[in-house]
Order: sequence, then C-alpha cells, then structure tokens
Amino acid sequence: MSGKGGFSETHDSKGGSQKLMVGKTGSQKPMIRKEVLRNSWLERRFPETPDSKGGSQKPMIKKKEQEGWSEWSEWSRCSRTCDGGAAVQSRRCLHYAGCRGDSVRYKLCNLDPCSAGSKDFRAVQCSEYDGLPHEGNLYEWEPAEGEDQCALTCRAQGGGPVVTLNPRVRDGTRCKPGELDLCINGRCQTVGCDLRLGSRKRVDACGVCGGDGSTCNKPTYYWDKRANGPCSATCGGGYQMLSAVCVQQGSGRRVSEDLCDHTARPIPVILNCNDQACPTSNILQAYKDSKVLPWPPTLDDMDLSCDDLLPSDLIRFLSMVMSGKEDIDTSEKMKRLTPPLSEEKRDKMDREAG
Repeated sequence: MSGKGGFSETHDSKGGSQKLMVGKTGSQKPMIRKEVLRNSWLERRFPETPDSKGGSQKPMIKKKEQEGWSEWSEWSRCSRTCDGGAAVQSRRCLHYAGCRGDSVRYKLCNLDPCSAGSKDFRAVQCSEYDGLPHEGNLYEWEPAEGEDQCALTCRAQGGGPVVTLNPRVRDGTRCKPGELDLCINGRCQTVGCDLRLGSRKRVDACGVCGGDGSTCNKPTYYWDKRANGPCSATCGGGYQMLSAVCVQQGSGRRVSEDLCDHTARPIPVILNCNDQACPTSNILQAYKDSKVLPWPPTLDDMDLSCDDLLPSDLIRFLSMVMSGKEDIDTSEKMKRLTPPLSEEKRDKMDREAG
C-alpha cells in the first residue's frame, strides 16, 4: 500500500467485513459510522432488560428523549421573597450527538414590592461581609458601583476601599438601582414593562406598556374670557374688560391662540366692577349721622367750605347732592342727637331761632 491514506476492508469476527481507514504510516483505524455510534449510545443509555420468557426486550424511548432533551425539572424556589426574584428550571441533554437549546430557563417570581423600610437587596449582600477580615482590617460594607454590574462590588463605610466581594450577586438583584433588569446567573437579563424576562417592551409617552405613542389622549383647547387688568376703580363703581384667551382643557393653562378655533372666538365684554360705596370722610359721616339737617345737605348747612374737603370727599359730596338717592326718613333724622357744635355755630342757630 502506498504512503497515502485510504480505506481497506477487513473481516470481523462474525464473518462480515469492516472498512478501515489507513493512515499515511500504514496504521489502521476502524471507521465508525454514525449509526453505530447512535446504537452504541442507546445500548449504554437504555440497556435491554430480560423478559418473562427468558429473552430480552428493548426499552421504550420517549419521543422527547429521542429528540435529545429530558423533561424540564420542577421550578426552583424563588431567589427573593419580594420585589422580584428568579426561579430556575433545568433539563439534561440525552442525545449522543448533543442538543440544541438551553439547559436552563428562568422566570420572575414574587413580584410584590417589599414592605416599607426594607433594606436594598444588594446592600443586604454587602452587609453579610461585615466584620470579616479584609487585608488585615475589619469593615462594614455598602454597595458601590463597579465595572461588572452583576458582581457584588462594595465600599467600606467611611471612605474605605472599593472591593468586589463576590463575582456574582444573587439572582434577582437589580442590575442598576431603579431599573427592572435583573442579574441572573451572573448576567444582566432584560425585563420588560410586562415583567417578563427577555422582553424589550417599554412604557411609551402615553404610559402604555409596549405602546407606540399613538394612544395618547390629545389635549383639547377652548376660548375663555379673562380680565385684561384690574377694575378701573376700587369702589363706587368701575369697569373691567374681558378678552378672549385660548386655554388647555383640564389644566386651564393659557396657550397659543393658534391652537383654538378662530371662527369661535368670542368678542370682548365690558363688565361693571367694585360697585360698593366708597367710604365718606369723617366730616361727611358726622353730618350724615346727625340726622337733623335737611337732606341732601349743602355746604352752607354744614358750615363748610370747599377748602375744608379733600378733592375725593368733595366729589362724593356733589355726587350725593346731585343723585338724591338717599332714602332716610326726615322724622327719623330728627330723633337723633346732633354732634357737638362750636360756640359760634350754636350762637348763630340761637339768634335765628329767636
């Protein structure tokens, strides 16, 4: 035979023949066919058992096992009691040539929030190393940020060293604070807003899990009438103009007028305001309370000159005289006592009476 490799045929112990692969050096190796490997594996994995007649019977092989995988195990205990942990199932590959797929799978469990005041799960794991020697020192540990977010990286309290105390955090530890993603088997696993592992669903701008932002309630706008400024007078009657403004439904916030229907814009309105009477001066009030002089009064009746009144008092005085709206009975006025008068005024009144 030449130095090149090839095949030769040899006879086996049962009178058959077996092909051999001959190497360059002339050594011979049997060429094992795939069917032979499979049958040999099945014989080892599922050996024949004797039957009642003294013969043997081949075991029944489940279809699942023929495909390569065993049945899934029961779910493990949840890694956390609250705030989302992980449970695991496993299966074994039964096929001689290997199996496709994963041998383990996970699911979320115990998703209810922890009670108020509960300690952070990562912080609990760091604190388990409190009091253990580290490079000759004893520390109390708290969580710290590290390169691997699924490693237990902790910092010694009080500004001490930052150390990776365990290459893996426990399953169910958040990859980052405030996020849904969890560390499982040392790797950060994506968790969607639907609380499913591997899900990439996120809450859209409308607050919908997995939404595309098209379901938001679009804001509506309408015209409202609002004052342009304060009343023109603080008392005695004034006016105020109300103009149309565009506002957002619900919030009442003023927005651009372009968002409202211009064909429905209302016209401005002028309203009366501050109709309450203005307070009179002390002099006018004293005269009014005396109830003994003619009504409406005159400056002469009150023995006053225009110089004795403030401009605002004079305006109110003239307004009362011209309006004649006072509705006080004269007899009632006469029943009231007069306020104290000066000696000069009293002498004048006595002379006129005599």
